[in-house]
Amino acid sequence: MLLNKLNATAPRQAREDQQSLQYLAMSTYITIKNVPQERWLAQVTMIDAAVGDCNIIDLIVHGDNQKWSSSPHRRVVIDTGISYFSQAKSPITAAILDALLRRSLPVYQDAVGNIPQPAVPVPLNIHEVQITHADIDHIGNAGELMEELVTRNMLGTQLKPTTLRYSYVPPASPTLTFSLAGAILDPSDKQFFIMSWKVGGLYQWETEIKGLGLSVFWVPSFFGWWGIPYEEVKDDNTEERFILFKVPTTGLTNDAQKPAKFAVELDLFVREPLTEEDTTEFLAGYYGFQFDVDLILAWLRNLLAPTQHARPQGGIPLQTVEPDFKTTHAALAKLNPFRFNYPGVIEWTPPRDEQVVMRFRQPGAHEPDTETTDLVQMIVSPTVPTSKALGRYEVTNFLREKMKLDDDVDEDVFDDDRRGLYADESIANRASVVTWFRREELGFDMLFTGDAYDQESDIRDALARIKYLTPANMTFSVLKVPHHGSNTTTHSRFYQQVRAYVYLICGRYLTHGNPRFSSLRAIIEGFRGKPRPGGQPFRLYFSDPDIQKDAPGSKGLYKHSPVKKILQLDLLKPNKLGGLDYEMYRLRPPPRTNPVRKSYGSILFWSDVQGNVMDTPHPDEWDLCHL
Repeated sequence: MLLNKLNATAPRQAREDQQSLQYLAMSTYITIKNVPQERWLAQVTMIDAAVGDCNIIDLIVHGDNQKWSSSPHRRVVIDTGISYFSQAKSPITAAILDALLRRSLPVYQDAVGNIPQPAVPVPLNIHEVQITHADIDHIGNAGELMEELVTRNMLGTQLKPTTLRYSYVPPASPTLTFSLAGAILDPSDKQFFIMSWKVGGLYQWETEIKGLGLSVFWVPSFFGWWGIPYEEVKDDNTEERFILFKVPTTGLTNDAQKPAKFAVELDLFVREPLTEEDTTEFLAGYYGFQFDVDLILAWLRNLLAPTQHARPQGGIPLQTVEPDFKTTHAALAKLNPFRFNYPGVIEWTPPRDEQVVMRFRQPGAHEPDTETTDLVQMIVSPTVPTSKALGRYEVTNFLREKMKLDDDVDEDVFDDDRRGLYADESIANRASVVTWFRREELGFDMLFTGDAYDQESDIRDALARIKYLTPANMTFSVLKVPHHGSNTTTHSRFYQQVRAYVYLICGRYLTHGNPRFSSLRAIIEGFRGKPRPGGQPFRLYFSDPDIQKDAPGSKGLYKHSPVKKILQLDLLKPNKLGGLDYEMYRLRPPPRTNPVRKSYGSILFWSDVQGNVMDTPHPDEWDLCHL
């Protein structure tokens, strides 16, 4: 049975939209009537991710399939909300999975209103899982979600693996292995051995750290005989590090002279540049490897036997030492194994500005004067320098925390003037992935911003670098409001230059106080006296079902909901005749029949016959905000 009307409180314009765009009451299909497939644009499903972000984007790139060789659809999951450490399974993850499994693409109604089979939605391929940055309210459920998607076979195939896009930060200190690779008598002095010890895991970590603009050095020590560090060697074929020690042969024939212990130690340091002439050094780890003395002696004695080859039979067991402190964020550590453990299913890609996803025309099927590609997705930010700055900050921040635990810490290291050029806590937000979705031929685009920073105009500068955009045309069909609508990373004047017809706002006011009244006021003031093309009102969608509730404040007072406050102010509340034609919607609470998951709601975007972008919220999942 078709649902032919919206919520009774919905305005007339929304009811008119619903005559052409309908949802099935008993299913999750969207049905489209009187709107050709060529004008289907996108579906955005917002998840109630508590204080965090989570959105599912279905970019509908339908068209003449004889012209286009690529898929007519692209599904992207951006962020996974905050994790609930007290619960075995996150209710946000449950909501994401429910939406991915049950919310499919629209289907077309025929002339008499019949809906084609199948009547049950088919789960869609997930083309990309994107984590904008490593703050816990964005990455919190990423590891758990990826485990579920792998288990349920919901990710890519060998031909089209799912892109996992996030900024990888190497651990502040590596896990190392140590093993005896071989030994020979010193050709220049038969009283000494030259022993070669393989340090596994060091070269890869060192390369990653140096890629951030930091440097690494290490000091080996040898205990047992009076060992002398001989030299450090890198094998260019295996990219492994080796340490060569010179040790005397004394003790091989006389047990009384054998050492009490046989150990190798490494002190590993990271150096951060402060200025061209000044640096700060951090102890990245102390690694001690102790071996059985009798086993080492037997191994070396065999080496001296006349019939023995240069590399004796048997070997010294490999030893592994892990860092003795936290070296990366727990949520990031849980996600990192998915970078390389599922080849052909998951393809990890670090985000960089101007990465693009295109669709392609079939050879010979397009008109001679038209382009052969169509941009459907572009990464706007972060830039490579910003990503490196993020890595530097994260690594040195963990090492600072480690040094604070040491009794002999040099307090000067923590002086504000000596925290390094990149010790900027805002860098995590500055390095957020910003993604631009686009359907140029239909005049439709969406900008998803994570927690991207706009103090000092970071977002606007990033947008200005795109050749398609200029300050004069930074108006988007859809804008995911940066940083939950806070005023700490986004100046109100940002909304004067970067405008949209539809705003998506993620966060939870009762917990973090976002979105701020000042941000919402700046957005709404931009509507004044400006009709939206196509006649629909401008719209704001909140992922917070409780956005109209007042938050407890200090001394028994309450902080009034910014939405409630706006609806009470004559100068800001919706007033079409007064030149403020807009609406605000909030997600409904989760269904009582499924209390273990958070709620979610979809919004369908389409174009009318004049090419104007229109939007229709799912009537069972959104409520109009009113007093």
